[in-house]
Parts: sequence; C-alpha cells; structure tokens
Amino acid sequence: MKHTIIILVLIAIFIDIYSQNAVNNQEPKGMKFVPMGSFRTILRNVSQQKETLVSVEPFWMSNEITNKEFREFVTWARNNQDKSLYETLFVREKKMDPVALIEKDTIYMRVSPIEVSSFFGTIIDDTSMEKENNEIKNYYNDPEYDDFPVVGVSFKIARYYCLWRTTLENDSLRKKGLPSIQAYRLPYETEWEYAAQKIRKVPSETLKRLHKVNEGSPDDFGVFGLDDNVSEWVITSPGLTPVIRGGSWNSGSNVSYRQESDINFKDASTGFRIVRSFISGLGGIGRIR
Repeated sequence: MKHTIIILVLIAIFIDIYSQNAVNNQEPKGMKFVPMGSFRTILRNVSQQKETLVSVEPFWMSNEITNKEFREFVTWARNNQDKSLYETLFVREKKMDPVALIEKDTIYMRVSPIEVSSFFGTIIDDTSMEKENNEIKNYYNDPEYDDFPVVGVSFKIARYYCLWRTTLENDSLRKKGLPSIQAYRLPYETEWEYAAQKIRKVPSETLKRLHKVNEGSPDDFGVFGLDDNVSEWVITSPGLTPVIRGGSWNSGSNVSYRQESDINFKDASTGFRIVRSFISGLGGIGRIR
C-alpha cells in the first residue's frame, strides 16, 4: 500500500513537471459528463472472480462514434501516410536496488511512434455490414448512414482513432496558445459498466435494430446505446486487454454481454465510443509528425 501511494504521488509530480500547463477541462463537443460514483461489480482476474465495490472517477463519455466521424480519420490517414502518430505510455517495471538489494517499482515514460502507413491498409473493413446484412448497401459511405455507428473497426484502430483525435485537437490548441485537453481514449470496462447501470429504459423501449447513435432512450447521464445498436470495445483496467461489451442489432439488448477478443478482430456488430477523464492527468501528451 505504501509503495502504491508513493508511485501515484511520483506520477502526479512527474506529469505536472512535464506538462507545465493547466489541462483544458472544458466540456468536449458531443460528450456527456459522468460524475464520480461507485457500484458493485464482478472483478475478473486469472485466479478468481469476486464481487467488489468499485469507485469511478468523473469522465466525459461520447455516444458511439459514427461513420461520418470515422471517415474524417480515414481521410486524414489517407492524406498523411508519410507521418506518424506518437503514443506516450507510462511503464512500470520492478528493478533491483543495488544498494538495498530489494526490488523497487520504477516508472518511466516511453514514446512509441506509429507510422500511419503501417495501419492505413487495415483501418476499416468497409464491407463488414454488407457481409452480415445484405439488405443494407454501402453502409459506411452512404450519407444516409452518416449518424449510424461505425463498424468493421478493430480494437487497435479504435485506439489509434483516439490518439489521432487527441493530438489533432491539441495541435490546434497549442497554435492558439491554449491549454491541452485530456487524452481521448476507449472506456475502461468499469467506466462503461458504471454508465450502463444507469440505463432507464424498459424492455419495450429497446430498439432491436440498427439505428442512429442518438436514437432511443439515454441513460441518466444522457448517453445513448450502451445496451444495443452495436457492441463496443472497452479496456480492462489496468491492462489493455480488448473486451467487447453490450448487445447489438445482431444479438438484441444485453448490457451484460462480455467477450474478450483479439486486438485485430472486427465485424459488423462491434463499434466503439470514446471517453475523456475529467481530472488532470495524462491529457495533452501526444503529437503528429
């Protein structure tokens, strides 16, 4: 416990020194505020499953990312294949203290370049919907489906979308001399589940079909589609294990649905939404070259 507290304090100090700026906590366009809270859930690990009271820090949450929103990312990537996204990670390792002869937790920052050309060819399977539902044609590109959830996107590419959106917005803010924003990211599974527990619809209100991301009944925070429309990529905390949560147009409403998956898996029933932490932290670290 003592080591954990020291580590958290060191992270906070390091981030403050690194950023040298206040973090921009203004309301993100199209996102809803989810306040701090707690709920009981099953925490899963290798050895056991245990019901635990989980506390969730405040964050902003979007609706499902739409075809139109994702096409902006694809267009940027197509026109910038000579550039790289840079992902900043804080890595914790145990290293031997040569004096005390004990292992100590060491945290360091690692910046990893991601060449746009390395992932552009697999950025989306734009025919995934037609493969599953032959009644829908040109789902990804047809303006009729602009406000419908994007599908055919892997966990890996969804993370790159978050990185692109963060760095692009922060580049614009820096040019204006404004503070950086928190990083956009995929929801942790506990965040997603916390928001999903606030769904207030009754079974008769469930939309058992594919629909616009802001159609139907929102949860208590104003977020739509957590239990239906498309299943969604989330991240297990504290790791990066890809997990699919929630029901879809293809399976019906099911907020309890959970399936661990591969980072490159993609299909016509899985999309994603993004979140942004409200408290100051790792936001704003990232760039495009």
